Amino acid sequence: MKTPGGVDNYPDVTVRYISGPNIDLVIDGAERIDLTNHRTSSQLHTLFASRGFRTMEDLAAEKASPSLPCERLASMGLCAAHVEWMRQRCADTCSKVEL
Repeated sequence: MKTPGGVDNYPDVTVRYISGPNIDLVIDGAERIDLTNHRTSSQLHTLFASRGFRTMEDLAAEKASPSLPCERLASMGLCAAHVEWMRQRCADTCSKVEL
């Protein structure tokens, strides 16, 4: 998930790599999931989706509907976190946001 198209494709996810014997996914500081059995990118993407994490493609599809306008995406910090992706979709809005 460290490679392009991995965790960087999830704008709502923050990753902290901590060395240790086990790799865990901690959601909102409460739910801890052992990732030992999730070895492939496909398995990890499925796990992320099952927990409600949305990819940039998901957000783009939502952006096409009025329910998630560019202003909402900008308020989520996407203009700074994903500059190129947002520049292509919400240039006017991001130009008003201080990066």
